[in-house]
Amino acid sequence: MQQKARQMVEDFLRQADARLPADYQAVLYGSVARGAWQEEVSDINLLLIVSPLGPAELRAIGPALREVANGWRTPPLLMTPGEWARATDVFAVELTDMLCAREVLRGDDPLLGLQPPPTQLRAALERELLTRVIRLRQGYAISAEDPASLGRMAQGSLAQIQTLARATLVLVGRPVPSEGVQVLRAFAEVTGARSAPLVQVGAHWRDGGWECPPELFEAFVESLAVSVEYIDQHVPGVR
Repeated sequence: MQQKARQMVEDFLRQADARLPADYQAVLYGSVARGAWQEEVSDINLLLIVSPLGPAELRAIGPALREVANGWRTPPLLMTPGEWARATDVFAVELTDMLCAREVLRGDDPLLGLQPPPTQLRAALERELLTRVIRLRQGYAISAEDPASLGRMAQGSLAQIQTLARATLVLVGRPVPSEGVQVLRAFAEVTGARSAPLVQVGAHWRDGGWECPPELFEAFVESLAVSVEYIDQHVPGVR
């Protein structure tokens, strides 16, 4: 499966080579770079830094983007060098995740020397994790009697939660495990949340048709809420 994802990336980049300015940069990150990609479950994450990046360039790369729209689950990020240079505060979590695992496939490495300021990373983590908790609560209120819907919601949240968990471990200076369930376990240990609900949901992330018991979903959301409280009170630089 991993090879299939890499082949899709190379097929896209061959088109980008013919359609974009020659000095563009391409960075592969996320599950493919970590060796954890799963078809129909995982995104393919690619950053493209292009100059110039105007209507002509966007029209040129459009056919290639349309081809990958379904198989990748999320389209490549398209940014100019200036936008990227100013992005450490806006994309603090995403940049941290790239620093954990990335492959530079075209051009120079745009992440060399970059590091999100810890205070901005902490604020971004709190904002994004709290947003996830709120959305899961909304979903539970609507579908509390439907374990199949709860399973889809829990599974659908896992990729983002694991990204936030890895960034939290970076923030507090802890090693980042390579395996997703172990990331969740380490995240719970750091934040003081119950690890069992996170690990139990994480163990089902590839199970099609999984039905999540309401009590597990409730505990899963509560563990995340405890983690939000920890991040809110965390002082960067203090473990």
